[in-house]
Amino acid sequence: MQLAKTTRPGQFFHSLEAVRICAVVLVLLQHESLLARNYLGFDFAFGIFSRGQFRIDLFFLLSGFFATWLGGRGQQSQNPGIHFLGNRLRRLLPLLWVLTTAKLMLIVMAGSAGRHEGWGWFQILRSYTMLPAPGYPLILPAWTLSFELIFSTAWSVLLCVSQRVKLATLLLWALAIGVHGFTWYEKPSSWLPGFLLHPYFLDFIGGAFLAEWVARTTLRAQSALMLIALGCLSLALCLALEMEMKPCSELVRRIAWGSSSALVIAGLAMWERAGGKFDTLGRFRLLAQSSYSIYLTHSLLLVALLPRFKSLLQHPIVSHAVLIGLAGGICLIGVGVHLWVERPLLKWFRNSGPVPRTNESQNSR
Repeated sequence: MQLAKTTRPGQFFHSLEAVRICAVVLVLLQHESLLARNYLGFDFAFGIFSRGQFRIDLFFLLSGFFATWLGGRGQQSQNPGIHFLGNRLRRLLPLLWVLTTAKLMLIVMAGSAGRHEGWGWFQILRSYTMLPAPGYPLILPAWTLSFELIFSTAWSVLLCVSQRVKLATLLLWALAIGVHGFTWYEKPSSWLPGFLLHPYFLDFIGGAFLAEWVARTTLRAQSALMLIALGCLSLALCLALEMEMKPCSELVRRIAWGSSSALVIAGLAMWERAGGKFDTLGRFRLLAQSSYSIYLTHSLLLVALLPRFKSLLQHPIVSHAVLIGLAGGICLIGVGVHLWVERPLLKWFRNSGPVPRTNESQNSR
């Protein structure tokens, strides 16, 4: 089977494409583990996949990284902010709208609206727009899109100012988050402007500075590999100290998990820029391109399918085989959603705006 060729170093990161695959699969396995334990009483993989809090940090770091990397390279426009925000909205919202509508229809058709008595028009509107608000949207994993869209909006404004002002604004934003995190120990507000001080935004900011550093710095491949090893060791240490970190503030946990993940991403990007090749099979490239579809659909599929396998979860070996097979099947369904729902939507919306057409766009979520 022919392997995909690595393009010019620094233009398209096959290694970070692999990070996206790992992140979405780990999120899927984490939620499968939690649901199997809570609703079926089975401890999948002995709870290994439910440990750690770095999965979403990886997504947010990559979003900040590629917002900077692609924003200054290959996206020339008279209105770069509008160009960037339009692309992000076209990329993130259409599939969310389709899945949210489908779930609303299923709720009505199944007569289970009573389970959602607390839901009103605002909550439904929030599920479509991902405005910051308390609680979860109808598509549960989509809570992360509130962070994605707020950062994308802020970044679209920063694209219209000078580089110095942009970096200064990001530093002030990070400083405000740090001051809030160290002086107020309650959970950050779910409403604006308190939402802007959530420590998760440090991942986006860190990813943006990471891209600037990667663009301006040259490392040998051996030094980049040392960064990767250091990041993996740091993640292992965080996993070992997970119980001790739970009482810590959200800010401390995000700094620990985010900085460890950032070391891995920086090392991979610098290694590939130094000439390292990370060839990916075509089938895994499709899986990476389908990561957003897998991410949004996996919780719906788990809730619908997992109870049907309860009778099979009696023997540990059979149970593990069933749950691994279910995870693989959900990935395949996610690929199908990408091919037959998400991709046609993107193609249709491409005709109405400047959606990126280059390989670089495949690295952005």
